[in-house]
Amino acid sequence: MGKDVSSVTPEVAEQLRAYGALDNPIRLQAYTLIHDSPNLPFSDIAKQLHLASGLAAYHIGVLKASNLVDVKYGRRGMETSEYVLTDLGEKIFDSLFTKAQAVKSLKSYDVGASRSLAARSVHVRAYAKRAMTARKRKSVR
Repeated sequence: MGKDVSSVTPEVAEQLRAYGALDNPIRLQAYTLIHDSPNLPFSDIAKQLHLASGLAAYHIGVLKASNLVDVKYGRRGMETSEYVLTDLGEKIFDSLFTKAQAVKSLKSYDVGASRSLAARSVHVRAYAKRAMTARKRKSVR
């Protein structure tokens, strides 16, 4: 019989939704793109991901629904929306990709374990990049 999950706190449930949203290479790439280029307009995100606007809107919508990204509405030329990571989005990003955070969270483990966690975060980013490269190749054909 499974473990009783009725006692999961709302904070843990929110984090689980966030990790679930990132379990897609397109969304993971969009997420890292928004982190690396805050206030990026929607059209630039779609272009850099080589996605049709409808598909980009779907994936960004999933990130918004899981409280990882937020949208700022305003007008700058033709652009009307810009995306940034939320506080939760920044927290999750740090836990996934920041080497200092990985080392800090593993204080009680040996150096080899902290290196393996830092290497894993590099692999997560590399996975997302490879998936997007493969997608670009398919769209060119």
